Parts: sequence; C-alpha cells; structure tokens
Amino acid sequence: DFDELRDEIDEDVYQNLYLCQFMDDSHSEFQVQMLLSCLCDSWEEWTDFSPFSSRPYAHKPVTIGYDPAISGDNAGVTVLTMPTPEFPEFRVLEKHKWHGTANEQAKRMRDLVRRFNVVHIGVDSTGIGATFFLFFRELFPTADGYGYSPAVKFHLVQKTKDVITKGRLKFDHRDKDIVSAFNSVQRRLTASGRSVTFE
Repeated sequence: DFDELRDEIDEDVYQNLYLCQFMDDSHSEFQVQMLLSCLCDSWEEWTDFSPFSSRPYAHKPVTIGYDPAISGDNAGVTVLTMPTPEFPEFRVLEKHKWHGTANEQAKRMRDLVRRFNVVHIGVDSTGIGATFFLFFRELFPTADGYGYSPAVKFHLVQKTKDVITKGRLKFDHRDKDIVSAFNSVQRRLTASGRSVTFE
C-alpha cells in the first residue's frame, strides 16, 4: 500500500527506496559513501550466525535497541552483536518494524529475548517511550531508558559517526533501508534557535 508507506517514512526515503530517485545527502550527518563501508554479505561472512535457527546467534551476547511507537510511526527494533575478537564490529543481526499495543510489542520482545542471549536493552524513553519504558522495566529490569534531549542526540550522532568511520558497524547489503534511515538524519536548530539538535 503505497499511501501507507508514504505515511510511515520520510518523503526522501520513499523517493529513494520506491521511485529510484537519488538522495541528496549534502545536508545529512551520515553521507551515503560513509555508510556503504558498513555493507557486507552477512550470509557469506558471518559464519557464527544462522538466521533460520531457533537460536540464531547461539548463546553469544547481543544488545537490543527499541524505539517505541503506537500509531503513525512504526516501533523500531534492532538486534546487535557485541564485538568479539573474531568479529570486532557491531553487527545488525535483525531489525523489525512493529505495530500494535504495548502488550503486543512486549510479546514480540519476549520472543526476541527467548531467541537471543540479550545482555542489554536500550529504550527511547522520550514522549510515548516513557510509558513503554516503565512497562518494559517490569518485564526486563535491566532495560535502560534514554531521553533524547539535544545533548543526548548530539552525543549519539558523534559516537555513531566515530564507530562507522572506524569500520566498527556492519549490516547486510540487502538492508538498504538502514542506509536511508541514517542518511535522513540532519542537523537542525532547536525551536529557541540557541542549540543544535538532530532530526
């Protein structure tokens, strides 16, 4: 449903993914050329990962990032490896877009926790995320909430750029939407005009 897709993603991302238009990344914090270095063929290179197994990454530790949403935007979930001597990068093993209530999303999260050895869950606790975070703390007491103030966003963007430029982030070359998502991050002034934030 193209109308639904248009409602769910940025217009630039829609134009790029579905209408084959090149993205203007001159204002992006993450240029396409930088992100292309993250691409790999995970089916060939990640010998320790079996995506169709009941335990895709055996008992090795992973971390989960969770950006909650109920309506409009989808909730986003990413499963990342922790760096190891054999694979020193953070690798995106799985990514999901979820619709549904907090209970429905919690059920899906429990399924992920059963399939992976989750050592950390980071939850966006801004806005609607505050309610989700309290709910998830009951299910996963070790979950951490992150309030995305302009300062936190700045540090996240700078740290992520550092990780990428050092070649420490990898994801499958089929996951073009990850490139588009990073590429859509742009620097903006806050409403007061006194500080920088990212959207």
